[in-house]
Amino acid sequence: MTIVFVQDFIVAPSHQRTGIGTQLMRAVMNRFSDVYQMELLTDDGSGACALYESLGFVRGDAMGCVSYVRVAVGPDV
Repeated sequence: MTIVFVQDFIVAPSHQRTGIGTQLMRAVMNRFSDVYQMELLTDDGSGACALYESLGFVRGDAMGCVSYVRVAVGPDV
């Protein structure tokens, strides 16, 4: 395995800033520590950016990378 994509990593607002997000992410990072690349996608204004950056994640644009996302909307997509 060369890539792990973290998806739907959500902590309830009532439990944010208690350390649970850090613990959960560290558990995932430890479980997949032998994987070359770990990616995730989050809202820029979510407040989670500081968490991910504190764990060593770097914004894709800072690495010269571009991310593309397509979200299906409606039943006919």
